[in-house]
Amino acid sequence: MVLVISRFRVANGLESEVAEAFQKRPRLVEAVPGFLGMEVYTPHADQTIFHLVTRWTDRETFHAWHKSPDHRLSHGMLPTGLKLDPTVTQILELERLPQIGQQGELQDFLGDSIILLEAFLTQTDTIVYCVMSPDGRIQVYNDVLLTKLKISRTAFATTTIWDYLTLTDQHRLQPIFENGTSNHHERVQLNFIDSSQNPHTFNCLVQKNSSQAIILIGEEPEKFNQRAFVELMQIQNEMTVKMREEVKSGNRLSENNSYLNQLVTERTKDLVYHQEQLRAMLVKLALVEQHERQNLANDLHDYLAQLLIACRLKLGQIDQGPTPPSHSKMIQEVDGMIDQSLTFTRTLITDLNPSILHHQGLLPALKYLSEDMQRVGLTVASPETIPPMKVAEDISVVVYKTVRELLFNVLKHAGVTNASLHWECPSEQVLLIRVSDSGKGFDPETRQLEQEPGHLGFFFYRERIRALKGQFDIISSPQMGTTVTIIVPPSP
Repeated sequence: MVLVISRFRVANGLESEVAEAFQKRPRLVEAVPGFLGMEVYTPHADQTIFHLVTRWTDRETFHAWHKSPDHRLSHGMLPTGLKLDPTVTQILELERLPQIGQQGELQDFLGDSIILLEAFLTQTDTIVYCVMSPDGRIQVYNDVLLTKLKISRTAFATTTIWDYLTLTDQHRLQPIFENGTSNHHERVQLNFIDSSQNPHTFNCLVQKNSSQAIILIGEEPEKFNQRAFVELMQIQNEMTVKMREEVKSGNRLSENNSYLNQLVTERTKDLVYHQEQLRAMLVKLALVEQHERQNLANDLHDYLAQLLIACRLKLGQIDQGPTPPSHSKMIQEVDGMIDQSLTFTRTLITDLNPSILHHQGLLPALKYLSEDMQRVGLTVASPETIPPMKVAEDISVVVYKTVRELLFNVLKHAGVTNASLHWECPSEQVLLIRVSDSGKGFDPETRQLEQEPGHLGFFFYRERIRALKGQFDIISSPQMGTTVTIIVPPSP
């Protein structure tokens, strides 16, 4: 490892502006391979002197950064008109001496492992991490967090973690920051709000120490699942066994980095592949189910409904002839039962395969669904206007089925008889649908782990929507109601 210390003195009274500039720096260096960390120090006796300390894997990496355009660009954050004292300016490059013996080799390997972990967290699109000060200012983070919250680095530097959390989750996280035990891990689920006011639910692992808190965030709850933890634990165990064997044999352990990189890459590819296959299978199952429903509805219409109509016609012909009064009354009773059977058959045909979904499209079908739920005891408020957006049939089938199941979930579990179904089109390529209620609510994390027997629950819904390249977000807490937001493209 190489330590680079840049020492300089501010000569024209702008030391406070320089200190603020370092706090709000664009953090371009964090993306440079081989960069390990940076700190800024000032002597207590002379606040005009600054020591900029950076850590690198080797000299070549530092010199490549020092000559790069991004290095010059990073100096643009310094205040205009800054003047330095040339007699104090100095740059020192210090290289760490190798340790002696097996313990030293172990320390070297652990240092390389930290680099590997940092590279993994920097490059992954699955896990988000950030380090915060006690007042909530975000000091270190990776780019996935910016992407999810749809915010620029500049805007992010002027905000705190509290600006992106719902009020409920602020109250959940603040006690951990204020009263949490040092180096204690706690797992919580947090709902982040992006710059477009869309919710994103994350499973988070929070660790607090004496001066700061670290949050390790799963991109989505389904990606932060048990299988992923098992895979990561297997990698960790293999790392530990390999490390101990190499230490005992006296061999240097740094050569294992390439092996571990390859192992992580292969396991990650396998996880992503199986997840994509699962999502594709769920969509295929939904489409096959809808196809079978359509066939059954057609059979009911073409055969059973026609037979019932024919029976009514035959009874009408019999009733027109000379029949005893007692027989005429029985004929009327049978006719009434056949009429009830026809009504039930038509309702069943509509439930199995709503023709409005195929003839008029998704949004008119959702409007019909919101009105039809009154029949089973749920009053659903929905917009009066229907945007003229055409949605692909496969997407329409999956979304309609998901929304229908969500409304029945409200009826069965929320303990209320009112719900809201909202839709809007923020752009030509985005359809947003929101189902909400003010009922019992639940803990989304617990609901993910404790499904009812025979039901796949919200995991099933989320994977189906994700397979359409959409988003499925849940905001809920006990006694605070539930809001589910679905965002999908109108076409694949």
